[in-house]
Amino acid sequence: MSFTNTYADERRAASYAELEFPGTYHLAFRDLPELLGQPSAGARALDFGCGAGRSTRFLAALGFRTEGVDISEAMLA
Repeated sequence: MSFTNTYADERRAASYAELEFPGTYHLAFRDLPELLGQPSAGARALDFGCGAGRSTRFLAALGFRTEGVDISEAMLA
């Protein structure tokens, strides 16, 4: 059995990175600030399977030092 990474395709990855869901973005993240609380100085977050980095940027905006990793180089680009 062979694993195929759908998002290794650069065109698909670029389309996904630009994907928006107007009026719904807050639904995915609305409770996280309260659940996570204020990060302590130097707090770090790992976004495993970060794709285009949407969650990575969100965590950084909350004050975490973030690192995103993904199997797809196209998504990271």
